[in-house]
Amino acid sequence: MVAETLKVTPRAALGYFGPRLTGGTRVAKPMTRDIQMLQDDNAVVAQTLQVKEDDVVANIRQSVIWRKLSSDGGWKIQHLHTTIIGRPAAADAKAFSKAAPSGIRVLNEKIATISAVLGVAQ
Repeated sequence: MVAETLKVTPRAALGYFGPRLTGGTRVAKPMTRDIQMLQDDNAVVAQTLQVKEDDVVANIRQSVIWRKLSSDGGWKIQHLHTTIIGRPAAADAKAFSKAAPSGIRVLNEKIATISAVLGVAQ
């Protein structure tokens, strides 16, 4: 296995990915949101978000399938898909030289990698 060869542990992964996932200021602003109830216990939320992380802005499209559990009556995510619309850009011209337009893309890939490890359907 790759994990055995590279000796990847949860602590090592957190040490590597943790600062990037928790170190910046991130604000997600909904631009559009559509909710469709499929049954009394299933819903699909399709939304477009503008995500600003530090000095980088990206627009993303996200679809989330929610299911209401009968055991505790709470809603839980059953499936999540996120894609970037266009290319991330600097929030303003002065910040462009300092910003890394690929920053949010990398964050998205890290979340996808972590989601796969945790068993979340892609």
